Amino acid sequence: MRALLLLTPALALAMTACMVEREYSDPFQALPQSDRAWSGDGGDLRISNGRVSGDLGQVRDFDAVADDSYGYSDGSYSNVSVTAYDQQERMGMIIVDVSGADLRTVRAGSYRFGGLSTDSVGGGSLSVIGCSSSTDEYYDSPASEGTVTITDTPEGRQVDVEAQLPVETGSTEATGTFVIARQ
Repeated sequence: MRALLLLTPALALAMTACMVEREYSDPFQALPQSDRAWSGDGGDLRISNGRVSGDLGQVRDFDAVADDSYGYSDGSYSNVSVTAYDQQERMGMIIVDVSGADLRTVRAGSYRFGGLSTDSVGGGSLSVIGCSSSTDEYYDSPASEGTVTITDTPEGRQVDVEAQLPVETGSTEATGTFVIARQ
């Protein structure tokens, strides 16, 4: 019995040492950059090749490849969020909402929008929101106007966004791009 009592702590220590020396890898980090930006968290649109750039509120000269993208559509509503972090650890995000149409099936072309309402986009309305954050500020605002251009490519539907984002002294211009993979 005494041997068992002395052996138990030694065995536990040995097992702990084995676990500490074991190297675990994050499976997400093993993915190529193009696959990291695939829609996650239950989204049904496979999003890739995302990028956010420009001036988003007070965050200026932003340009980074998307670290995270999310896409959802139910046939009559589509939402895509493309989020990027630059080397200065600032965040930039473009959100595209289409209500009354599906980004996968709407006719390719350029669509102008203004604020939270727009002309018809495949029978639906379009809005774009720009977000950013830095160490001292957070920005989140609907674009006052801009253009969304949808192009069919071999990879899928490329969506390019140009948005004017309001700030206290006028507006800033931000761009975003992403591809909705073919289903």
